[in-house]
Amino acid sequence: MKNIFIALATLSFLGLSAGCRTWTGSENPDGSWPGESWLRNVEQQQPLGDDQLVLPELTESATLDDYLHYAAVNNPALRSRYLEFKAAVDEVVQAGTLPDPEMNFEYALDSGNSRIGIMQMFPWFGTLAARSDAATARARAAGLDFEAAGLALAEQVGNAYAEYVFLSHSLEIARENLALIEEFEAIARVRLEAGRGNYVDVVRAQLELSILNDAIAGLEQLRPALAARLNAVLHRPIEAELPWPNPVEPEMQPFATAPVFAALNEQNRDLAARQQRIEAARQEIILAQKRSKPNLGVGLEWMNNQNMGGDDVMLMFSMNLPLWRVSYRAAEQQARARAEAEQQARQETKNQLLAQTRNALYELADSQRKLRLYNNELLPMARELIAASEAAYQEGNIDFPGLIDAQRQLLQYQLEMARASVDNLQTRARLFQLTGGNMFLEPKATK
Repeated sequence: MKNIFIALATLSFLGLSAGCRTWTGSENPDGSWPGESWLRNVEQQQPLGDDQLVLPELTESATLDDYLHYAAVNNPALRSRYLEFKAAVDEVVQAGTLPDPEMNFEYALDSGNSRIGIMQMFPWFGTLAARSDAATARARAAGLDFEAAGLALAEQVGNAYAEYVFLSHSLEIARENLALIEEFEAIARVRLEAGRGNYVDVVRAQLELSILNDAIAGLEQLRPALAARLNAVLHRPIEAELPWPNPVEPEMQPFATAPVFAALNEQNRDLAARQQRIEAARQEIILAQKRSKPNLGVGLEWMNNQNMGGDDVMLMFSMNLPLWRVSYRAAEQQARARAEAEQQARQETKNQLLAQTRNALYELADSQRKLRLYNNELLPMARELIAASEAAYQEGNIDFPGLIDAQRQLLQYQLEMARASVDNLQTRARLFQLTGGNMFLEPKATK
């Protein structure tokens, strides 16, 4: 996951004209975005306008990383965010450019006199820099939105993939238990034929077989629905066949909370994008203040005077008169209100993300606790109980319902352990998104 979704939003160097600051598109809000853009590399190999996408094959050997790569290349929502980012970067060039010079020409029909002039207007000192800085901050926010979309897509793929894995495990567990009940039925028949059992045990075994067969049929019917969910995230036809996915090993190492929350504060793309919008709003305040300052114009005019018999060249200066102070004050107040609104929105976002991170850490620890409990204690004891109950039933020391109860308990523990494993993966996918794709939350594929 790290290789696919970290540092998605860097671009080529952009030279800004008219003395405007140069932004490379590869800086973090603090000046240090890591790495090369994965999606830019994809674009170099596969232009955005090319409909013939080169996609990885999702075969039986495909891993979660293959599914993530497929989604990142093929998902239209992610490419839409990327194009929005590129559009925002192009806006930086426009924001830092001087207005076009104006040229005028006059010709007197009666005298034949003519004049031609050119005038270049210059915004008040610092206006271009503030305008460029605001556009740069918006472009960085768009880049961070793009990265956030990539991380959110990773979580969606991880969730859908995990549910598909759970369905595969559930079918495997149900079939194992079906074989176990068939073995119980065979034992009951042998006891019946030997005169040591009763027909009720055989019927009860057949009843359990019917229940399990129905459960298996229901799980098999669920497969197209879960495959459609995963296909939708991958932007594939929903009816396209998907092989059973490879399981992902649960992460059992405990996590210290401090590094996770530090990663949230430093690497979360939503928070970083909010911060860039705050910076853009601050620059808009400066721009609103600059509106009360005049724009200056410098130009030259050449005049052909037929009556005087010569040409004149004149140097011209112009200046607008910012008289409507009420409008300028309102514009500044509006800009300040927007900046404060962005501040409040960032704080609300941070509060929500902190709560989500705390809950995700709890869910991760809870899934780890359950996995240890089922793997180290409950499942070994349930299997031991099955073996002991089967031997006791053959000896006539327990009745058949006792044997079935032991089987049901094993089935319950197996399904709960599979669910805990899936919850573990889905929670890690959520933490991966919240922490900006931190490496220590990368899933490890089973061998």
